[in-house]
Amino acid sequence: MLYARIGHQHCPKCGREVSQQTLQQIVDAVLSLPDGSRILLLAPLVQGRKGEYKNIFEEMRRSGYVRVRVDGKILDLSDEIELDKQKKHTIEVVVDRLIIRKQKKQADEELNGNAPLKKVAEPAALYEVNAARQSHVDEDGIAEPDIPAIIHEEIDPAFRQRISDSLETTLKLGNGVVLVAVVDGEEILFSEKASCVYCGISLPEIAPRTFSFNSPHGACPTCTGLGTQLEIDTELIVTNPDLSILQGAIAPWSKVVNGSQWYMATLEALAQRYHFELNKPWKELSSDIQQKLLYGDDEPLSIRYTHNMVIPNPTPPTLKVLFLIWIAATNRLRARVYAKISRAICRPACVQIAMEPA
Repeated sequence: MLYARIGHQHCPKCGREVSQQTLQQIVDAVLSLPDGSRILLLAPLVQGRKGEYKNIFEEMRRSGYVRVRVDGKILDLSDEIELDKQKKHTIEVVVDRLIIRKQKKQADEELNGNAPLKKVAEPAALYEVNAARQSHVDEDGIAEPDIPAIIHEEIDPAFRQRISDSLETTLKLGNGVVLVAVVDGEEILFSEKASCVYCGISLPEIAPRTFSFNSPHGACPTCTGLGTQLEIDTELIVTNPDLSILQGAIAPWSKVVNGSQWYMATLEALAQRYHFELNKPWKELSSDIQQKLLYGDDEPLSIRYTHNMVIPNPTPPTLKVLFLIWIAATNRLRARVYAKISRAICRPACVQIAMEPA
């Protein structure tokens, strides 16, 4: 109950604190920046993904936007923007450019005897009150004319409305996320949702049941709260690491790798992309390449098959395929695959810690 009420959520992937703000809170935070701050309101569109994104640039042009920021550099949408489709890019559209302006006003205050100056009723756009210094009070308790009045900084209502409208537009365009970039200064990321804007992970609202692995709401979705799960044993898959892939190092591929044109085309495409040799012993391949060969890769892979036909296809996730066969196939196939499965601690999806009462 305590953690559900006062706890702060953190992204399970990057560890950053996850919070959500209302539009009004974001407006107040932006207007609290120092007077004269030059800011850009940016709506994130693409975060670290490969592609050319010509359709996004064209859509922004049609919507009337003038500038975008690509990989930290401001570009004019009237120019032709060419991106390397093999590299990851981050794209934000510039929704508005602003300079924070605050009007300084004086509030005359009376002194009652030796009491300090009364605090002015804070208007909606009041951001800072500088307490007046009492340099001298006469015998009747009346302040002398040289006592400085309270100075406060007030935002023009029309300017506040413009920022509010621009932020609302930015949040809609950025799917609930806005990046406020101070020129020659910091960048502040705001979100209307309880989600990590860096990793794209949304988190549910925390409640007492969130902390109970006996509840479906708090249990790990992978192991359902048991703390262990069945996994393919890599040592039973790669039976002889001294062999190369072509020699049959990966057991499930040992009989088909030389007899299947499709598998050979896939392996050749993988070898070309990740720069390794198929006749190299398994144990001499880097751990990164081994991981991609066993578990697959989310990146699309162009495979040159018969008649020079190029087929975009995901890398075949060897162990994932085996596990799906075990779950959904016939009892005979399930029994064969089960021989290569072992029970392991559910990691990194969760680490269940049992807290015993004192």
